[in-house]
Amino acid sequence: MKGDAIAFSLMRDDDERIDDARGVFHEGDRFKAVVTCPPPLGATFDLVVYDAAGPSFPLTRASVACGNSVPLPGAFRLSGSGEQTVCLTWGMERDRLRAGPPAQALCKHLSASRPAP
Repeated sequence: MKGDAIAFSLMRDDDERIDDARGVFHEGDRFKAVVTCPPPLGATFDLVVYDAAGPSFPLTRASVACGNSVPLPGAFRLSGSGEQTVCLTWGMERDRLRAGPPAQALCKHLSASRPAP
């Protein structure tokens, strides 16, 4: 970690880490959100998943002490066959997040994998 940037990754149960803005999920995959932010900063983070049904908040909003690869409490599953956008936000009320990801959100766009024929 260098500078004052905030970054996040998704860590799947099989230990595969999604660091890039795009990735793939399999039906029922379970993920943890891992945040990197500069100490001594502490922040309250929220995770929102946008899909065809609208936004959902699979984790409780959490305050964490910043550092390298700090996991947010809890885990969540992704399901369905459409694209899902998983965003990390901070300093915003959930009502403002319902309209779509804000400009400062960090997002991962995940496509559902297709089963082999």
